[in-house]
Amino acid sequence: MMAETISDEHVKEICKIGQGKDCCKFITMGVGGFECAKGTEFESIILARGTSMSAQGDNCKGIK
Repeated sequence: MMAETISDEHVKEICKIGQGKDCCKFITMGVGGFECAKGTEFESIILARGTSMSAQGDNCKGIK
C-alpha cells in the first residue's frame, strides 16, 4: 500500500509536526507533500527504529 498525502491542517493539529516527541513518527515526505506511512510497507521499518528518532508520537489510526 502506498502512503497517502495528508492535509496541512492534519499535519499541524493531529500529527503535531515540529512538537518534538509528540510529533507522529509515521510522517514522511513524498512528492506531493507530507504523507502518512501507517499501514504501508514503511510502518514496520519505522517501528523497528524504536526510540532512535526524535518523533515518538502515534497520534491516530492513519489516513486510510
